[in-house]
Amino acid sequence: IWQFNARPLLPDNAARQAHRLSHTGNWRGAIRAGELALAYWPGEPAHHLSMSQLYWQMALSHPVEAKSWLAKSEAALQMAQWLRPDDPLIWLQTALFYSSAGRHFQNRTADASVFFYRRALDLAPQNATIYFGLGRHFLETGASEEAATLLRQAVSLDASDGISYLYLGAAELDLGNAEEAL
Repeated sequence: IWQFNARPLLPDNAARQAHRLSHTGNWRGAIRAGELALAYWPGEPAHHLSMSQLYWQMALSHPVEAKSWLAKSEAALQMAQWLRPDDPLIWLQTALFYSSAGRHFQNRTADASVFFYRRALDLAPQNATIYFGLGRHFLETGASEEAATLLRQAVSLDASDGISYLYLGAAELDLGNAEEAL
């Protein structure tokens, strides 16, 4: 005789429901479902990353309440980092959060994103996406030389990524290298 244990399915179903609700723009419903997934399986970093993204969406859609939603988003990222400290994608997600928060809410968190990008690069030095993210951040903050160097590395690691080429061209133009930009 064997038994069927549905307990592992409960967090996955709740996370799936959160994902579906997020696609309809029902952020509060998605957060409720995501929190249920976390209650069932609090040790899964993916659930914390999803919650961070849902809280971020609430901050964007409710600017008056943005400060509290951003704090929740940051806390969820920190928990994911604590659960899986050697996962470069968690550090990349954290860098993107701080970079975006600086851009959308004019706070000083954009500078913190460089630390998290660099941490992600330390963990995954052959990841073109991380080079692209840091290069884009530098380009958007006016550090075109650093941006060009990082974007060249992104292109060399993944020559099929057209977006990296576009940003590299913009960095080259900023540096006055019109020939290189084309």
